[in-house]
Amino acid sequence: MDAAILVLQQLVVDYPDDVEVRMQLARVLLAEGRADDALAEFDALLALTPDDAELLYSAGLLAVEAERPARARRYFLRLLALDESADTVRFILGRIEEELGNPAAAREWYAQVAGEERLSARFRLARLYARDGELERARAVLEALRGEAPGFAPTIYLMENDLLRDAERYDEGIALMNEALTRHPDSIELLYGRALMAAFMKDAVAAEADLRRVLAREPLNVHALNALGYTLVDLTERVDEGFDLIRQAYELDPESPAILDSMGWALYRLGQHGDALPYLRDAWERMPDGEIGAHYGEVLWAQGRFDEARAIWRTARDVDPEHPVLLETMQRLDP
Repeated sequence: MDAAILVLQQLVVDYPDDVEVRMQLARVLLAEGRADDALAEFDALLALTPDDAELLYSAGLLAVEAERPARARRYFLRLLALDESADTVRFILGRIEEELGNPAAAREWYAQVAGEERLSARFRLARLYARDGELERARAVLEALRGEAPGFAPTIYLMENDLLRDAERYDEGIALMNEALTRHPDSIELLYGRALMAAFMKDAVAAEADLRRVLAREPLNVHALNALGYTLVDLTERVDEGFDLIRQAYELDPESPAILDSMGWALYRLGQHGDALPYLRDAWERMPDGEIGAHYGEVLWAQGRFDEARAIWRTARDVDPEHPVLLETMQRLDP
């Protein structure tokens, strides 16, 4: 590949105005992981054709991929000046401002998005409001969106439910899901969402009732099988029954981190600590989050591997510092 780069660099010297040669050099540099050098070639191309929208878009995406958000912002702002109706660009600028730690600027961009990106932009706008402690404002955004896009109402209800769950306003989440199911009684997704909220409230009876309704209609729904199995394992003494359900889910999707975590946790609850660890280790390597880290650390702790458990918990806390399962586990075992 180095030889190809040298050849293309010489061609650029020989034919400095040849757009295709510079584009080819940029692609090769990018393939070699030399993102800054590739962006330099795009800048040279843009000096030749400053109003080339396709070039600006490609350069912006490359800068995003190369984790150069400030540079990406410059490209996309130039592109927006060429096409004021470019809602996709406004959405991308919102994402860039989020990455740069400018939530107010991100909100401004998301609020301006129309067209096909409007739904995603409003979701991100609501999430930013909620993250900044303005949950009621976030809910108002989503309520208005349900009126604007009634075909997506179940999805929007679920988004609001997620925000309420994150805020630990579980009773309001259940009330919202009840309202949603009154309006959309055939929605599998809403039943599943209400079941998860009930499980967060440690209401195993309500969670099981909704998950059984899901499975009555979709017996091979892998998410419902896993959720019901995990609920029985974690919240009841029906661990064997829960393990059988999780095993069915595992047979359908053996690479899911959530299901691997459930398998490990069920085996731990059955007293099979050694068998539990490989599943939890695999889940952790695939998706190091708060709950998986809590479970993995607890099984290590039960085996007397205290330093390893603490290391896992520290990493999990860095990823998800407010996860309730992680915090409860650490406080209970290593206060």
